[in-house]
Amino acid sequence: MTVPAFDRATVFLAALALVTSAPVAGSPDGWSLNQALLFVASLAVFGWLATRPAAGAFGFALAAAMGIGPTLVAFVRASWWSVSQDHLLAGLFGAQGLLYGAPLLWAGYLGLISLRHQERALARVSLAAIVPGTLGLLLGTEPTDIPTRVVTWLPFLLPGLAQTFRIVRDRATRESWRVLAFASGLLVLWNALFMEQYRLLLLPSDDTVSFAQVTSNSARLLSRGVGTPFAWPANWIFARRFSAPFDQWDAVANRRLFASATSTTATIEIGDDPSAFAPDLPLLLEGFGSRRTCEQGWCRDVFGRARLLLPLQNPGDGEFVIRFRVRGQGALSVSLNGANTVVKEMAESLSDVVLRVPARAITSALNVLALSIAGGGRATVDRLTLERALGTSSAR
Repeated sequence: MTVPAFDRATVFLAALALVTSAPVAGSPDGWSLNQALLFVASLAVFGWLATRPAAGAFGFALAAAMGIGPTLVAFVRASWWSVSQDHLLAGLFGAQGLLYGAPLLWAGYLGLISLRHQERALARVSLAAIVPGTLGLLLGTEPTDIPTRVVTWLPFLLPGLAQTFRIVRDRATRESWRVLAFASGLLVLWNALFMEQYRLLLLPSDDTVSFAQVTSNSARLLSRGVGTPFAWPANWIFARRFSAPFDQWDAVANRRLFASATSTTATIEIGDDPSAFAPDLPLLLEGFGSRRTCEQGWCRDVFGRARLLLPLQNPGDGEFVIRFRVRGQGALSVSLNGANTVVKEMAESLSDVVLRVPARAITSALNVLALSIAGGGRATVDRLTLERALGTSSAR
């Protein structure tokens, strides 16, 4: 196997894109020396495999081991695990996902499609690490750490990155009109979003406005209309599956309701926080009214029917308890994923409506909790409390 004839500028650009965009030195919350050293070691192994005349069975096995290794380590250390396509979508396109935080890495995947015709051996050894590494994100654990799960196979994206950058450079040189057409399309989109802000009165018509405010409004409008581009196509799948807004995916994909892996209780105050970052807002689907006062706190009204999302990773063992604190008139029906239901007559003062569900019946991802008031009446919801029982055999 030989290294493709990438010029130095292309190799430098690919390496720069990988190091600056991918989580090679830890999560955004903090620097990790161990992870940085692991990335450097993985880069050395990749360089050795890429320059060998032939990878052979040992080379492919080593690449595959580097791809699946972090997942196996996470599996051994985990107190709980599950396998689901939802974990893969969140791991790639969630707010803490690999491609959401580093969209340039798309070029690494796409470039290998073209590279396989020119350098089949190099493309195959890269795929030997990338495919099991990516599919390893199907495994969900608690806690989860995407940067640690991907660091050993990130260097194998370098050939695809370099190939993509070379193709873009060559086409821009031969067909410069494509670059102009793309730039013009972006300008048209920017202007359309700018005009939409004026139409919705998001900008003052008689005063100056900052570029940051315009950009923020444009991003919010784009995310609300077609979803955040960095989360495509996961947010489209989410919106179709749950009949939810595109932009809600960004807030719930990596949400964890329990404060830690050992927490047994989680409480969601409905309506208490008036800010745009209220913890209950990302969970609400249709049917919930605006926040309003009730007794000593704040609540939200439900008229007829309503739904909310429960992102749950580890439901625990035995019985999972969902406790609503509500008031109203008539019978309130609460169901989880359309299968488990409890019906209780509401009181005029706040009281608990409790739904008990077997932990094995809960999806280890997004669940839908539905509320229905008999006769289309009104219920006032104050608080949602979740209780799980953690045992030594919570792995499923």
